[in-house]
Amino acid sequence: MNNIKTFEQFSLNEEEVTRSNGYVPGTLTRDFEDMVKGTEVSIDALSYTQSANDDLVICFVNDDMIRIPKSKLELEEGEGI
Repeated sequence: MNNIKTFEQFSLNEEEVTRSNGYVPGTLTRDFEDMVKGTEVSIDALSYTQSANDDLVICFVNDDMIRIPKSKLELEEGEGI
């Protein structure tokens, strides 16, 4: 497996995945890969707003960056972008 980090992985760590850095809280609406419905994620607000429903959105789950289809994401209740 390739251990090369992307720019996003290299430049961000868990402490920097915050609202002030463009990430908003959300959850998975359906199971995806090895994550179950309801898993909490930090969603890249810019990626989310610029993507269509079937596009992949940059998210962080714990310390791991993952791209998740927008259709499987839901912003935290009362959250807006």
